Amino acid sequence: MKTIVLACDGKNFSNAAFAFIKSLNEAEPILLTGAFFLSIDYRILIPSSLYPDPGPIAELVAKERVNAMNSVELFKQKCISNGIEYRLHEEGKSWEINDLVKESRFSDLLVMSEELFFKDWEARQPNHFMRQVIHNAECPVMVIPENYKTIEKILVAYDGKRQSLFALKLFSLLFPNFSNLEINIVYIDNDGKDSIPDIEYLEEYACRHYTNVNIEKLHFDTSNHFVDWVHYSKNALLVTGAFSRSGLSNLFRESFVEKLIKDHCIPVFIAHNL
Repeated sequence: MKTIVLACDGKNFSNAAFAFIKSLNEAEPILLTGAFFLSIDYRILIPSSLYPDPGPIAELVAKERVNAMNSVELFKQKCISNGIEYRLHEEGKSWEINDLVKESRFSDLLVMSEELFFKDWEARQPNHFMRQVIHNAECPVMVIPENYKTIEKILVAYDGKRQSLFALKLFSLLFPNFSNLEINIVYIDNDGKDSIPDIEYLEEYACRHYTNVNIEKLHFDTSNHFVDWVHYSKNALLVTGAFSRSGLSNLFRESFVEKLIKDHCIPVFIAHNL
């Protein structure tokens, strides 16, 4: 991996996300781009038609821009002190998803906090802004909980379809330094059958990339029990393509990935075909 973008909003700089990036740079030097946006966009919060005097709004926006600049300075200091080459393209601007999509188009990975990202708008994650990033990013997304610890185990959510294999492939290519970790590839289905789709192909692929591979099938309802199962996996990271569903369908059925992000219990790597 060569290029990473760190996405933050002004007053919510994530030390955990930076610590994860720092560990990657120690394994292989990377170029880190910081994308910092205002934590609150008062143009949306208070329409000008309802607040004709622009003075108070301008004062609030200026305060938010100071917060963003403070995070930018912290970002610079941390990069310099840890020997990380960095760039800044988005500094103290109001939120614009297209700007971050462009950053992701030229990056190998986008990293953000699992709990702090735009929490001033909506603390319950994944909020509207995180959903926008995950659904629109043109590179894989890694969300990091603030209680992040060194990763010791990889979990892969496998459903026998191309999205889950696409996520595993990208993860394997981007993180060769994790090849010696234990990897558990989990197929979950409550149909009562013991077979795992394309198990021979899956074994051949996984065993060429990892030295300690375990593939298993769990017989329970994904939405109700998978999150509980993950909680027992200490210092693990989840690889999934589960956000490939449309934004509309996500409004009506909460996925296990969303539940894991909401619980802030584990880093989650999300990749889907564009």
